[in-house]
Amino acid sequence: MSDETMFMKRTNTQTNSNLTALNCLSAEGLSRLSFCGLLSFAVAGSAFAQDNPYVRIEMPEHAVSLEGELIDFDSEVYYIQGQLGVLRVKRTEAICIGVGCPDSEETTSSPSSARAVVLHSIDGETQISGELVTVDDTHYVIRNRLGEFNILKSNVECEGSACPNVQVYDPQFAVHGATPEVRTLVADLLRGYAVAHDQDFEIDLIDDAPEKVRILSKADQEIIAEVNLVIESPKDALEVLSDNVPDITILDQQQFNAHLHAVADVRPDDLEQALLGYDGLVIAGNRANPVRDLDALEIAGISNGSISSWRTLGGGEYPVTMHVVDDDATTGSDAQVWLSSFGQPDVGHIVRHKTEAEVLAAVELDRNAIGLVHRATASAHHAKMMDVRRSCGLTTSPTSFDMQIGQYPMTQPVYAYGRSSGMHPVAESFLTWVRSSEAQQVTARSGFVSTELQRMRMQDMGVAVIHTAAEELDFDAQEFSSMMRELRDADRLSISFRFLPGSATLDEASVQNVKDLAARLRRSEFDGQEVLLVGFADSIGPADRNTVLSARRADTVRSVLEAEFDTETLGRLNVSSLSFGEQMPLDCNETDEGRANNRRVEVWVRTAS
Repeated sequence: MSDETMFMKRTNTQTNSNLTALNCLSAEGLSRLSFCGLLSFAVAGSAFAQDNPYVRIEMPEHAVSLEGELIDFDSEVYYIQGQLGVLRVKRTEAICIGVGCPDSEETTSSPSSARAVVLHSIDGETQISGELVTVDDTHYVIRNRLGEFNILKSNVECEGSACPNVQVYDPQFAVHGATPEVRTLVADLLRGYAVAHDQDFEIDLIDDAPEKVRILSKADQEIIAEVNLVIESPKDALEVLSDNVPDITILDQQQFNAHLHAVADVRPDDLEQALLGYDGLVIAGNRANPVRDLDALEIAGISNGSISSWRTLGGGEYPVTMHVVDDDATTGSDAQVWLSSFGQPDVGHIVRHKTEAEVLAAVELDRNAIGLVHRATASAHHAKMMDVRRSCGLTTSPTSFDMQIGQYPMTQPVYAYGRSSGMHPVAESFLTWVRSSEAQQVTARSGFVSTELQRMRMQDMGVAVIHTAAEELDFDAQEFSSMMRELRDADRLSISFRFLPGSATLDEASVQNVKDLAARLRRSEFDGQEVLLVGFADSIGPADRNTVLSARRADTVRSVLEAEFDTETLGRLNVSSLSFGEQMPLDCNETDEGRANNRRVEVWVRTAS
């Protein structure tokens, strides 16, 4: 039975109060049942002792309820004064609800008074009453003698002390982003959100790109939300948050930080944010080109024209061409900002395009070309992504693992931002949902790096292992051998904690990472496994002191983790601390950034002994 059939249809029919036979009263829009003989008109006079209390009489078998004053009750028949005059209802066919009902039925028939509500249709034609069970973004759930019903919020007004303070929203809001890839990601996430909430969706396309997403109620196809997908500059997208609007803005961390100072009335403390995943710039190369990696100075040389041939980069005597998105295009800001950090690019060596898809198409056609695009674009087009080589020879790739731990240098976390107050309820619910595992699977399918944990085994870290044994001046064979024995059967997780120089003090971001690890332990994600907190250090100072310091760092993480649990829960956790000092550097100790990456505690898991 639909929600509409549960409403009692009101009528303005007037009758006189003389005794009249009721041949048949049917309820329009309910069940088309007639219940002749159950109701009849009665004489208006009454000797009932109470002062005409207001009650509701429900007839469950016929899905009908009547409301009015109870003017008499003779233990067999209720006499109700309503819009149809005085009606007589057989007690055996009805349920009386309300404080005016006879004492024998009041306590068992009425819903909880603290949660009692009446839902009136917007047009004033119908209503339903009962106990308010729950309220979500789109529906009331109420319960009465006839059962439990989901009522769409937009169709009714709620009356009663239990009614929430509901603000009526226009179904329209917008999601603002700076790249076509973000727009596609949001469309995919909104589709996933609708499916997860058992709702329908529609997507409007322009030139094969999503422009608008509608989320619809499955029951009646009512529009719950109509979301416009807007591409604009990072500054304009951020300025949206300065207004009291229900919208969401999606930017990577670099875009957010670069423009926050220029936007009035936007403070991080006023915003709700959710990490959608990770993106960043990658170097796209032609598959026929034998060069596998470039370092920052080589990329700078190509952009400023000082390197014009592949011969100096390990290739043949061929000219190098760099392709990027046009500086005037909305999507070109990240590449242009990154290139400008090396100095003014030489326009003669750079070819500009309107879209990143055009950049990749040009690189695919030219063996000697490279392009700078977002990782999400390169992944979606299955492009060749080149490694980035450090000054000390270590390399890193734009893999999910390296980007999650911040090892790949051009990685940027991508966040969704909304105002803490005034956000559209569906937008607010969406920000919560995007953190879920279900949403993160959508993020990964869209070409972005999700927040879902990645794993890596020791044998997958070949370059780092070789570099440690062959290049590090403070190489300790005994400590290295111990590390290999402890970790050879373990998996490294894409969680990393970093520290301030020369100390065991976690940096700000790592404190939150410890809390995230605690949440995973609460969810029993590592049951049956031993969790290893493995400390490392940079190469500044004596090696033996750094081994002690790395142990203190592992113990610090353990202490912060233990503070998240009570004694009983803590006793069930299988968490151990290890430390290996300067072994296995992931970055070059010659630079401040490299040393910061090497001051870390990693998380490994292995089958419990």
